[in-house]
Amino acid sequence: MNRILLLTHRGLGRGFLAVLEHIFGTVPDAVELREIGADSDLEWEKVWLQNCIRGLAPADALLILTDLFGATPTNIVPVEMLGARARLVTGINLPMLLRALSRREMPLELWLDAVLSGAHEGIRVFPHKDGVSLP
Repeated sequence: MNRILLLTHRGLGRGFLAVLEHIFGTVPDAVELREIGADSDLEWEKVWLQNCIRGLAPADALLILTDLFGATPTNIVPVEMLGARARLVTGINLPMLLRALSRREMPLELWLDAVLSGAHEGIRVFPHKDGVSLP
């Protein structure tokens, strides 16, 4: 089954896990958290990520969700190792994470499309520039 790795700045990932626990009663087994702080050993974290990607079971895929493009949690991902069974998506939001959890049985590329659409569909502006209001 597909797995999700939250790779965030320290403190942010724990907030996402707290929300998942609130919604599901527990943090789903499919979700793992790695938080990066100012004192993190970045070389060790890179090795850990490489081992995580290499250790995927043959039928599994991994979605790495990071908080900010261009920041350390994203920059330490060994992009050259992502290959055919792992993807990196930056800019995590809660709709993205919930969509990732609810569609984990999908093939990787379809799963990725669903996750990205969930992320985008969760972003709304009110009042809408065309005068559309909340339902």
